[in-house]
Amino acid sequence: MNFSINKLALAIKKKSQNRVRISRMGTPDKRSYKVSFKKLKDLNFECKYDLNYAVKEISPKVKNNLIIRNNYTETLKWYQCLEEVKDVLKYHQKYKYFIKK
Repeated sequence: MNFSINKLALAIKKKSQNRVRISRMGTPDKRSYKVSFKKLKDLNFECKYDLNYAVKEISPKVKNNLIIRNNYTETLKWYQCLEEVKDVLKYHQKYKYFIKK
């Protein structure tokens, strides 16, 4: 169940007969995202779909340029937005401005 983004990208590229260009943006993320699925296994949970199913589903969307690209779907852009919000909040706290609900 644990897949790296790179492994997923390579699977999509293979499915599309290498017509997909993989771009790496920003600095490599050194954090570990390994998670334990022990609790799910203890509950006898089984995945309904696998990586191949996901690749089969997403490949036509990639091929036909139907993937929506915006600040919410691109991780790096989303983090940049969050950093901007954090900076705005720090500014307002520093100068005693308050955001009212």
